[in-house]
Amino acid sequence: LTPCAMKGPPVLQKDLLDGRYRWHMDMLCDDKRNRCYAEAVDAWAAAAAAAAASSSTREAPLVVLDIGTGSGLLASLLARKGWDHGLAPRLKIYACEVVPELWEIAEETFATQQRD
Repeated sequence: LTPCAMKGPPVLQKDLLDGRYRWHMDMLCDDKRNRCYAEAVDAWAAAAAAAAASSSTREAPLVVLDIGTGSGLLASLLARKGWDHGLAPRLKIYACEVVPELWEIAEETFATQQRD
């Protein structure tokens, strides 16, 4: 779960790897951090699916706001785990990013996720 081999325009990769967004690359390459997020998101999705199966909240939307999505890793984890637990029809994920170069990578991440 370490997306350090990022795809995208070479200029973006160079900026990310050479220090302009080094802080973001440090987070992306932190395998322990990413595993913890993935486990937490999976636990949330499992609990939401179990709650929906046993209550009348089955049709209520599940809304997630990912502020500072960066490359889209967490929003993608949410989408993937939501799909795995049958929440996709109810799950609405809004990803926001103010750094244009990172948003460009996030858009590519989301497009790739839709193809998978």
